[in-house]
Amino acid sequence: MGRVYKVIDREVRAKVALKLIRPEIAGDPAVIDRFREGLTPARGLAHNNICRMFDLGRDGDAYFLTMEYVPGQDLCLGSERAPTASDSGLR
Repeated sequence: MGRVYKVIDREVRAKVALKLIRPEIAGDPAVIDRFREGLTPARGLAHNNICRMFDLGRDGDAYFLTMEYVPGQDLCLGSERAPTASDSGLR
């Protein structure tokens, strides 16, 4: 969907993740409407396994999402992780 940056939200003085929406996606008004419509219910979700969503913003032609910053490894860097039950076929 786009690049993610760790930034400081100046209004609340907290670390957040800022996800830039790729221009080829953001150029479609229907896609932005879907992000906008999905944001309200997403804000109400709270679970340890879900990253909280905060806002959809715009700067010129660029759209971005702000969300909870979760420290850790970039998931795109590889799959070095502990095996899980599903890895071994156990359920």
